[in-house]
Amino acid sequence: MVRDASPALARAGSLGALVLLTAVIAGCGGGEEAGATPETTTIYEDPPELQPGEDGAFELRFGPSAVEIGGRRFCLRAYNGMTSGPTIRVPRGEDRRVHVTLHNEFTRSDFREIASMMGHGARSCHDFNLTNLHGHGLHVQPNFATDDPADPCEGDGCAPGGRYFGDHVLHEVGPGESARYRWDLDEDGIHHEGTDWYHPHIHGSTAIQVMDGAAGALIIEGALDELPGIARARERVMVMTQVPIDHENTVPLSEGEECTEDNLSVTDFLAVETLRATLINGKLRPRIVTPPGQVERWRMVYAGSPDEMGMKLHVAKDAACSDFDKAPIETTQIARDGVTLPQFYRSDTVWVSPGYRADVMVKMPEQEQTLCLVGRRPNDLLGSVIAIVDVSRSAGEPTEVNLPSEADVAALAPPTSWTGMVDGQETEVSCDSVKTVHQKVVLLVPTPGSQPPDLGSDVALMSCDPEPTRTRSIRTRRCASVRIRTSAVASSTTGGSGATGATVS
Repeated sequence: MVRDASPALARAGSLGALVLLTAVIAGCGGGEEAGATPETTTIYEDPPELQPGEDGAFELRFGPSAVEIGGRRFCLRAYNGMTSGPTIRVPRGEDRRVHVTLHNEFTRSDFREIASMMGHGARSCHDFNLTNLHGHGLHVQPNFATDDPADPCEGDGCAPGGRYFGDHVLHEVGPGESARYRWDLDEDGIHHEGTDWYHPHIHGSTAIQVMDGAAGALIIEGALDELPGIARARERVMVMTQVPIDHENTVPLSEGEECTEDNLSVTDFLAVETLRATLINGKLRPRIVTPPGQVERWRMVYAGSPDEMGMKLHVAKDAACSDFDKAPIETTQIARDGVTLPQFYRSDTVWVSPGYRADVMVKMPEQEQTLCLVGRRPNDLLGSVIAIVDVSRSAGEPTEVNLPSEADVAALAPPTSWTGMVDGQETEVSCDSVKTVHQKVVLLVPTPGSQPPDLGSDVALMSCDPEPTRTRSIRTRRCASVRIRTSAVASSTTGGSGATGATVS
């Protein structure tokens, strides 16, 4: 796989300066919130790849991170000083053990209210500075790694008995604490190669942290990556997040202002359910430059929330993608959610829900032109440009011009049938063999018998006390020249009252 050289990260660090190109994009009927963000593009960059430290562990540091987005600086909860986080890449092999040490670099809790249904659902109080780590897509031990006397866990952050945590989504890592994880990928057979990702998984805090960009790609390599048509294709890792940079209660950093846990830019859970610009690797409308005829593999991770998104690639009518042809270009999906597909899925749309991944092969046109990657969501049906692709000879010679063989890819797909109990008999089960629907699930929002809320009324979520008898009502507000900060930060997932909340799992 051909990748651009990117700075390796051994510790927390900065992505460095961004090169800004002024390219006004009208959005072709798109609907990123009318307002503040100047519609510029930045040069596309893959996330840096995290390198293990001297102890062999990847280090993730969760804390206040100063980042630049669209010409403005923000203070966000994120990993290693960037949004999105660095890529963890695991080469092909056997008996692979991935050690990750998570450091929570906040120093105190910050409790805030969350609520579903645009703030009108039942409220609950959560610590926005409480976190943990989830390897989304991994098939590993869910609580603790298997005990191994040859690899004992030592130091702060170990599980009881000197063990490592596995993919333990119920473990809590409080401010000032650490946790040591070990993901034994091949414990029950060689782990399937694929595009996975990592992110926090604390009930009540997940959405607010992931929305800030606390998410990164977790790539497991294998035989698929070595196939002709893939091995020399240009790989791009695209982690898509939706930081609420234009929300009324999001406060950018002023010039020269330091980013600390006292002046975080995003503290209002209501921003979760608003229309937010889709960033790719923390960049607003990045510009990709690639040769004519180049075959590219796009590893797409959708860390947005709460809506699904459909992405289409259109031919631009101008270099800024202010307008484009309505007919999209067909692309070829070879894997979904970290699993190789048994046949190609050719479509003009890549559909993703929160947490979904897609491996997409894109064959660039033979002529120089500009393409527009447009994302459409339920609250943005006409779509907004999320990336621009310049097909230009200035990018040099293509590294690959042929798509992979469908038969070669299908040969590496896992089985699509399994053995299970159907009507009391053990049967080989597949989607084709089961003809009778045995169970139907209906989600009703709100719960029958409950009174639907008035979604048109004003609502404000506040800082809170986890003790219900001492609930405070300190509201965070922003005025024209004064901003009032509370000293608490809480979280982001579901809010009750029979209604679904914004959740990334």
